[in-house]
Amino acid sequence: MSAKILVVDDQAANRFLLKSLLQKEFYTILTANDGVEAIDVVTNEMPDLIFLDIEMPRKDGFETCKELKANPLTRHIPIIIVTACQKQIQRNQGLEVGADDYLIKPIDPRVLIARVRNLLRVKFLLTELQLRYDAAESFGAAGNVDFFETETGTKNILLVTATEETSQQVKSYLMSHGDFSVTISHNEEQAYQLTVDHAYDAFIIYENLEEDGIGLRLIARIRSEWKNRNLVILFASQDGVNTALRSLELGASDYLIIPFDDKELKLRLQTQLTKMNYINKLRGEVETQLKLSVIDPLTDLHNRRYFDQYLPKIIERAATDKRPFALMTLDLDKFKLINDEYGHEFGDIVLVETARRLRENLRAADLIVRYGGEEFVIVTPDVNMELAEQIAERLRFCIHSTPFETLNGESVKVSTSIGVTFENSAGSTKIDEILKASDKALYLAKSKGRNQVVFAA
Repeated sequence: MSAKILVVDDQAANRFLLKSLLQKEFYTILTANDGVEAIDVVTNEMPDLIFLDIEMPRKDGFETCKELKANPLTRHIPIIIVTACQKQIQRNQGLEVGADDYLIKPIDPRVLIARVRNLLRVKFLLTELQLRYDAAESFGAAGNVDFFETETGTKNILLVTATEETSQQVKSYLMSHGDFSVTISHNEEQAYQLTVDHAYDAFIIYENLEEDGIGLRLIARIRSEWKNRNLVILFASQDGVNTALRSLELGASDYLIIPFDDKELKLRLQTQLTKMNYINKLRGEVETQLKLSVIDPLTDLHNRRYFDQYLPKIIERAATDKRPFALMTLDLDKFKLINDEYGHEFGDIVLVETARRLRENLRAADLIVRYGGEEFVIVTPDVNMELAEQIAERLRFCIHSTPFETLNGESVKVSTSIGVTFENSAGSTKIDEILKASDKALYLAKSKGRNQVVFAA
């Protein structure tokens, strides 16, 4: 995952240390000496993430963070406060002015990289949604919505801890310091069933639970449910940094190490809920406004009209930010014979089910388009060649591995051929050249026997 990261610190040694740690992960690093210079760099370069020292001349980290978070153009760039201070009050102050996280010196490289990856994942999802919103706006499909408006209303929280004492302490603090409704559980199975039966805005999950319950396993189970894929999960680790970092890999939005301050828990919870509120508003507005003009009515996927607006933005970003993407052209094999033998009604069933399977096997940031007839186009941003190949093979397998059922219960095997072009930010590539390369690879996949993936030469 490539990204542009700004390091702001008035001490050259500190800038060098962070730069060296981040460059090992192949991030592009920008630097600034203080808050005033940082504002200029952010305005001109629009980094994907910012590290801010607190004590700096001219403008300190808190003031810089407040200014960046007050600007709609920079508000959703994640900010990590870096401090040598061990005082909880200073950490909370950083979260209160809008920082997404903080790191305490000396910095643990494992924590640094895990935090960066977690924040960038959400940032890139926001970027993709914003691109889709901009594409809708370009032909008048998007509405005028204030996405920065503070959301009101009670937030439903599921709190899963090992003891009643802990639960009551956390519940009491949250309900007296915010508009929260808190449901308590101590048992993994009970908690999981609650997530199935009820709708929550966020989960707070402790590592050790009653009756051998495991918080990490509960996170994985919750995330496996489609309706919970975008909800907030905070993890409270009793076993230290290794377990906490594992929680991020399994889908936690954020973590704290026990013992922690109740106010910090609330601030982190509010930060995550604010992000998720913005994502949901952006996604909801795009989906609602695009329905009539750029959504295929049969499969509920984006159509060619939307794709023609979206792809130029992806190409431009790839050239500017050096973030590669893959374009896949997927065509159902011998689809005319399926229509002829089983009827067009079953053909429609195959198209709808194909769209569903593709959605389930792609990321939220990936775009799926019904390009025409039985042909689909998929754009997967921020991938390397190896990952693009894995995704394409997964899509081929998900279509062919499970038969499609006709209305009378008959099982029909369907396969697909996929042509892939991988664009590593060449910059001069034209839209028609990318599509032509992908189509050529698709034709080769068909000629080689179908039901396979071929990359453009």
